Amino acid sequence: MKVINIFLVAAILTSFSLAYPSAQTNSNNSNQEKDDEIFTISPKPQKAKIKSKPEARYPEEAKGYEARAIVKLRAVLNATGVVTNIGKLSVRIMGGAPPELSDAFLREAIEAAEKIEFEPARKDGRPVSQYVVLEYHFAP
Repeated sequence: MKVINIFLVAAILTSFSLAYPSAQTNSNNSNQEKDDEIFTISPKPQKAKIKSKPEARYPEEAKGYEARAIVKLRAVLNATGVVTNIGKLSVRIMGGAPPELSDAFLREAIEAAEKIEFEPARKDGRPVSQYVVLEYHFAP
């Protein structure tokens, strides 16, 4: 009975080593195979770096009202270094000024956003475009 058990164990070990030849390799070959399977992870994308963000001018039309405003814009910091696709997210006017002034605040915010200087975002070492939300605060 013991002879049969030993024979079965030997047969199992032999079939295992034939099915999995890497189990028979020495440690140097095993390390080489592992090195061949290593994947290079690309560098983490880098966000755009704003160098200068000019302040928006207070609109002439709003000076008599002493109004405060917050304008939020969405824009693309383009891979070529130009601000594009500037659009309004919101204009909030405080201080009793008429709603018609929202266009004046929006105009000044867009004009300031167009002058932003930045280094484009980067992915895999190449410049790429990036959406950003810009906020401008106005006070007399």
